[in-house]
Order: sequence, then structure tokens, then C-alpha cells
Amino acid sequence: MGGLDYYKEDAADLFAPVLDKGAAILAIDIHGTADAPVPASTDAERMWDAAFTWIRSRDDLDPSRVIGWGLSTGGYWVAKVAHTHAEHFCGVVDHGGCAHYTFQPEWIEKAQFGTYPFELAETLASTIGLNTFEDWVDNAPKLSLLEQGWLDRPSAPLLLINGTADTAFSPDDM
Repeated sequence: MGGLDYYKEDAADLFAPVLDKGAAILAIDIHGTADAPVPASTDAERMWDAAFTWIRSRDDLDPSRVIGWGLSTGGYWVAKVAHTHAEHFCGVVDHGGCAHYTFQPEWIEKAQFGTYPFELAETLASTIGLNTFEDWVDNAPKLSLLEQGWLDRPSAPLLLINGTADTAFSPDDM
């Protein structure tokens, strides 16, 4: 999964070299963007049910060797799916995603003036069908994986990667 402004086509290009090694790629837009059929919400991971059904239906794919990878906002979603659909993954990589602190009002205020080139809160709000900074501040805490109780549950093996100077998503989430 790509991110807020890093779509499946970008992810497909990034991972194209592994096709020569016999791997397959299923690139999916994050919830609430581009071609994703489900808007972001507290239960949007249900979108993955169809992906896993499709993978299991294919004779040319091995459903026991699925690795999830998500960048930025896509990292949030694959970290959640690592918990909600753990039995389908042999591993998951959350590359610069978020989990809890990023959804708190203090971080939202700070991140609004970071290096993201647009109004970050408003852009994130749009993925859940809202518009304003205030909409995001009021609704973002509901997306916290800690508040939803996922971080206390088992998950697929999960690798977290991020730098310490990320201004969009709190490095403390890693």
C-alpha cells in the first residue's frame, strides 16, 4: 500500500524488480484515496478480505507466503491488517506509518506545519469523508490502534521503519 499521495502505480513501479525473482505484486491504494473502494474508517481493513480471497483463488500464488508492505499512511493500514488479518501474512513492513501519537491533537497541530507540502490535517480528513482541520482533530483519535485495542493483540511479524525526523507521522509511533 502506498500512502496519502503515493498511489498503487508508484508502489508497483518501486517493486517491479522483484517480478524477475518470481514474486507477484498486488498494489492497493489506501482507503479513501484514488481507486480504493472503501473510505478510511475504524473498520476499513475489511477491504483486505477481498484481496485475500482473490489470492487464495489463484493457483499461481502461494497464500502462505504473503508479505504486506505499506509506506506512510499505507504503513498505518498494513500495521492494522497485521493484527486484524495476522493469519494471512508471513510478515508485514510498516515503513513510516503511524499508530497512536499521530492521531492525538498535540501531534496534529505540530504536523500541520511540518514538511508535508499540503495541509496535512485537511488531506487526511478527506480520506474519511471530512474536510477541515477541526474535523481531523475531532475524529483522528478514533483511528488510534492503541485506542482500538489492536496493539495489545497478537499480530503477524511486524517490522517498523521510520526516521527520527519525520514531521508528518510521529516517530514515537514506531
